[in-house]
Amino acid sequence: KEPSTGVLVITKLVEYWPWSSSQKQLCYLTELEEVLELVPDEVITKVNDSLFTTIARCVSSEHFQVSERALFLWNNEPLVTTGCLNKNHADKILPIIYPALLKNIDGNSGHWNPTVNSLSYNVIDLYKDFLTEKQFEVYTKGCVLEKDALVKKRRLQRWENIENTIAGTKSKFTT
Repeated sequence: KEPSTGVLVITKLVEYWPWSSSQKQLCYLTELEEVLELVPDEVITKVNDSLFTTIARCVSSEHFQVSERALFLWNNEPLVTTGCLNKNHADKILPIIYPALLKNIDGNSGHWNPTVNSLSYNVIDLYKDFLTEKQFEVYTKGCVLEKDALVKKRRLQRWENIENTIAGTKSKFTT
C-alpha cells in the first residue's frame, strides 16, 4: 500500500535471493510477481537494474523450473499491460533481459528444455509486437554486438592457441 515499502521489499528480495536453492527461487519468483503487481511505476524505476538483472539470471538458469517460472512473468496480463513489463519500460528491460533470452534460444548452446525455448521466443515476439522495428533494434543492438564480440574474441583466442602450438612444435624440430 505504501510505495516506499515496495522499494524496500524488492531490494531485500533481490539482495537475499537464494541462488543455491532452485525450490526457494521458485517461491521467491512467486512472491516477486505478487509484489510487482502492487507496486507503482516510480518504485520500479528505483530498483530497475537490480530487479531485472535478477530476473535475467533466473531466465537463463539451467534449472528449467526456475527459468520457466521467470518467463511466466510475461504471461501475467497486469504486468505486461500496465505493470513493470509493459512497453513503457522496454528501453530499460530489453538491454538487461535480451541477452538471457538469446542464450536460451541459441542454436548451439541454448537451453535444453523446449518449453523454455518456446517461452523465450514468446517474450521476444511480445516486445517485437509492442515496439516498432527500429525501437526493438535500438534497445537490443548492444546485446547482439556483445554476443558477436564474444564469439570473435573466442575465435581469435583459438587461433592464437593454434599458432602458439605450431610455433612450439616448430621450435622442437629446428633445434
